[in-house]
Amino acid sequence: MSPSQAALRHIGSNRQTRDAWERCAAHRRKIHALISAAVSPGASRLCVLGAGNCNDLDLRILEREFTEIHLVDLDREALEAGVARQQPSGRARLMLHAPCDLTGAHQLDLEGGFDLVLSTGLITQMFQSIEDLGLDREATVREVLALRRRHFRMLFDLAGPGGTFILITDVVSTATASGLRECPEKQLPRMLADLIDARNFFTGANPSAIWRELTEDPEFASLSCSIESHGPWLWPVTSAHDYLTWGVTVRLKP
Repeated sequence: MSPSQAALRHIGSNRQTRDAWERCAAHRRKIHALISAAVSPGASRLCVLGAGNCNDLDLRILEREFTEIHLVDLDREALEAGVARQQPSGRARLMLHAPCDLTGAHQLDLEGGFDLVLSTGLITQMFQSIEDLGLDREATVREVLALRRRHFRMLFDLAGPGGTFILITDVVSTATASGLRECPEKQLPRMLADLIDARNFFTGANPSAIWRELTEDPEFASLSCSIESHGPWLWPVTSAHDYLTWGVTVRLKP
């Protein structure tokens, strides 16, 4: 898949979920609870990678917590439409960075040192563009894991010393795990564990593997002072499918 084809896939995904504001209300509340828990007194700069239609962000709430909000995405039209739909008050300085390649293949023209960096539902979209290349399974996994590592490095770089990042990813959908919608919320952790054991998850999105890389890799472990996992919970990404979603908050050493 050429870069232009990957961009078209991403833009098409944004078109598919443009009307998901109401559907994503519970997911959005979860995101904001994680943001509020991660923000330290005096925090002022937020960067959101893969902001897209902003369906998982309430910009009016974020304006009360940050003085600068940077929204980064490949799809500028989606960002502009998402911001226009919410009509933020202007209390915070809102900056759109698009189109931006977030694969880590190119240098991101964005100054770091953010108090909080949020990556929400982005990595699986990027992984899918690799799946679409039609490589053999071994090569696909190798490329996905390399892209995931580049994304982790980007999160660490943008947060910088003393900063925090939150990574949120969908893990599997009701397309291959149809029982998710009937599963009581308190039983979702057990179901996630069972799905991991059954190898039923998006390539590169295994929470156990992500946790191990962030906590056991010497490069990343040397930069972190704490790490906390969140979830899982269900995210109704489309009208047809819910996605089992998981997150992690990483606080960096000063």
